Amino acid sequence: MGGIEGLIGTITKVQKLAGTVQQLAPVFKLFSSLGKSSSGDDDGDGLAPVKRRRRKRRKSGGTSKKRRGTSKKGRAKKRSPRR
Repeated sequence: MGGIEGLIGTITKVQKLAGTVQQLAPVFKLFSSLGKSSSGDDDGDGLAPVKRRRRKRRKSGGTSKKRRGTSKKGRAKKRSPRR
């Protein structure tokens, strides 16, 4: 139980255990869902009801066009003539 052989043997056992747990996970989920009481919104498909998001209203009272000339980016700086 030492050295590389022991380490590889332990890793192999852990991988087998993980594979078994993955295969049995749906069975555990099924048994755990049987014990729960169903709510009124449940239609029996086992899925949670989808909650739809409401869209936020935009404030009216302005134009939707961007105002021009307010950005400082790209504007040429006025220079005073050199003497």
